[in-house]
Amino acid sequence: GMPLPPATSVCFFLHGLGDTASSFAGMFHQLAIRMPHVKFVLPTAKNMNVTVNQGAEMPSWYDLQGLSARTAEPCTGIEATRSMLDHMIGMEIEAGISERRIVLGGFSQGGASAIYTGIRQQHGLAGIIGLSSYVPLPHLVKDLTPSPAAKKTPILLCRGSDDAIVKPADTADAAALLNEAGYPVDMRTIKHLGHSIDQEVIEHMSKFLQKVLPR
Repeated sequence: GMPLPPATSVCFFLHGLGDTASSFAGMFHQLAIRMPHVKFVLPTAKNMNVTVNQGAEMPSWYDLQGLSARTAEPCTGIEATRSMLDHMIGMEIEAGISERRIVLGGFSQGGASAIYTGIRQQHGLAGIIGLSSYVPLPHLVKDLTPSPAAKKTPILLCRGSDDAIVKPADTADAAALLNEAGYPVDMRTIKHLGHSIDQEVIEHMSKFLQKVLPR
C-alpha cells in the first residue's frame, strides 16, 4: 500500500507495575489504525527491586512501599522516570513536533508517572491520560507554578468502580487536586470495572486523543 504520511503528533503510554509495553500492543494497534497521524511510543520501565513485592525485581517506574495511605508514598525513583520522559519529549520537539502535539499517558503506576511528569512541563502538552491512576507526591502540587499555557493541558482520568488496587476515591482525589491546581480534568467512571482496561476505557481514550490531537 501507500506509505503512511509522517506522524504529526506523539502519544507516550506507560505500563503498570511489573508489566511491560508488549501487554498494550493490541490496544495501541487498534488506536493506531484509527489515528495514523499519531506516533504511539510505549516505553518499558527498567527492572528494580520493589519493596511492596518483598523486594522482587520487576519493571517499575518508581518504588512502592505499599503504605496504607498512597499520599504518603515517597515514590523513590520517580524523578529518574521524569527525566527519561523529559528527554524523550525533548527529542520529539527537536524532531519538529510541538509540545502541543504530545500526549503523555499511562496505566496505574505508569499513569501516575505520566501525571507527575505532565504537570511539570513548562509549556504544557496536548493532554495527559491517567487510567486507574493517582497523583504521586500530591503535597508537592501546590508548589508548582505552571504557566497559563501549561494550565490549559486537558487531563483524562478513567477509573473502575470496582478497582481494589487504585481505589476510585484515589482517582477522585487526584481529579479534585488537579482541578484545584487549574487543570481541566475529565474524569470517567466505568461501572463494574476492576484494576484493568476494557473496551469502554479504550473508547474514552480514543475520543480524547482525537479531540486533543486532531489530524
